[in-house]
Amino acid sequence: MDIFKGENKQSGGTIILLVMLMLSSILLVTLTAAEIVRMGVRMGTMQLESTKAYFAAEAGIEWLLWDIRKNPSDTFNPNTECVVDQYYNFAGGCAAAETDKNFSNGTIDYILYASSTPKTIFRSYGAYGDMRRAVEIRY
Repeated sequence: MDIFKGENKQSGGTIILLVMLMLSSILLVTLTAAEIVRMGVRMGTMQLESTKAYFAAEAGIEWLLWDIRKNPSDTFNPNTECVVDQYYNFAGGCAAAETDKNFSNGTIDYILYASSTPKTIFRSYGAYGDMRRAVEIRY
């Protein structure tokens, strides 16, 4: 009977070691899976912010094109009213200081007059959160 008692004490220590090893392995797998999920959520958030910033830049360009084409007899003419690197002020002209257009969904847009030769170039910059996106038109 004494022989069996000795074996039980040794196997008890081995079992504790195996249980600790198994729990460590499960913890490692769980932490790895949690990190993969966290990175996926972060990438999804970045994609959402990027899309909103892009559409803000696109909306700024559409606003500008509407302003240029809204009244053929009194058209905003960037070649005579703007200097290169001036900002479009969303009121039908250009200004030296940056003029933002804040949209209701929290996005911000500003448009920069880039060039007039050989084509007129405008760049619209959209921002949302940490993302910035740009759209350029030439005509």
